[in-house]
Amino acid sequence: MRPSFFLRIWKKIFSFETFFVLYLFAGRFKADPRFAWFPVDLTILFMLLSLVSGYSLMIKSKMKLTWYKLSTVLLYFLFAVWSIVTLAWAPFTHYALDKALRILTLVTWAYIGSALFIACDYRRVQRFYVLLVLFSFWITVEALMSYFVKDYSEIIVKEILVNYIGVSRVISMAFGILVITFFDQNKWIVKIFYIISISILFITLLAIGGRGPFIASVIGIILILLLKISLKNVFHISGLFIVVVIMVVLFADHLPMTTIYRLSIISEQPLGGMSIAGRLERIEGALKQFQEAPVLGKGIGSFFYFYGDTNLKRDYPHNLLLEIASETGFVGILFFFMLVFVVICKFPWKLIRSNSLYAVVAYLVINSFINAMVSGDIPDNRVMFAALGLMVGLASCYHQHTEKKHALAT
Repeated sequence: MRPSFFLRIWKKIFSFETFFVLYLFAGRFKADPRFAWFPVDLTILFMLLSLVSGYSLMIKSKMKLTWYKLSTVLLYFLFAVWSIVTLAWAPFTHYALDKALRILTLVTWAYIGSALFIACDYRRVQRFYVLLVLFSFWITVEALMSYFVKDYSEIIVKEILVNYIGVSRVISMAFGILVITFFDQNKWIVKIFYIISISILFITLLAIGGRGPFIASVIGIILILLLKISLKNVFHISGLFIVVVIMVVLFADHLPMTTIYRLSIISEQPLGGMSIAGRLERIEGALKQFQEAPVLGKGIGSFFYFYGDTNLKRDYPHNLLLEIASETGFVGILFFFMLVFVVICKFPWKLIRSNSLYAVVAYLVINSFINAMVSGDIPDNRVMFAALGLMVGLASCYHQHTEKKHALAT
């Protein structure tokens, strides 16, 4: 007997993917005054809810680990455990301890949750994408309201749910998901809905001022579309591009193109402006730190102590690879590259052209990796580890299906 309609809706609303998306992006809204009444940290709350939900799924489905999934999980744990070990010689700061704990818990669950629970089922992957887009539209509404309620002539509105860069990141992910899945739509009414949605997200990206997320979304979409290209897609791409440009032109007078302005600063002001100059200083500091302790690094969170701004609560190189190299040394960067290498080599890149689930996860990895090169520390970039986990899970699904076909054929 099939469950009732309302029960099915209830299960989708309160699904593992719902809790997981809210856990991944809790940082985008938990510091907002409207959510201050929660007695617990929302990241921890949604992490625990997703853990309980994941445990229930594991019991019901009698989950079996493939060797590929297990090997990548072990590789991740090598990286995470090594990061914790480096605390032994890192200068003690509350930031270092907090960072190590976040890597061991929050980042670990982001990777394992997506690899073992979401990507075990195509329907769950699709639901995850849909929920990410829905969450992004809520963030988009908040961002646009910030302009309409305030004096939207100001250059950057940093009060958009606390962090405009984090908001831009979420929107850039949803933007790419909609662009990529647009080519799967056959009904004109659905295509029109997609075009309007894509235009709104793109306009919001231009208005908010997040340069890194904007560049990451453009590069990511171009790379995926080049892999996905066909004569049919060329027609769709051309039409979509023309319509989005028209929409942007129509709304350009009503919303400031802050991102374009901030991109122009890079070439017009010395050292690309204060923001770029600050990042260049941190990159230089991270390189010096790596030269001083190239093998073991100076310990997790140590950049903040040696080369960061100690007037801040925390500081990092704003480049994931330099952060790992300077704090955990050659050993840490080796473990990280081993993980990424195994994940990328096993992924069936040929499916990007025919299967949007695979195309989207490739986009999410590219987008989040580019963002990680210019902003955030390791725990801040747990979405990138979640995207790698999805890539592992989907690759495992593909190889399992391929093996079954070969077995049946013989």
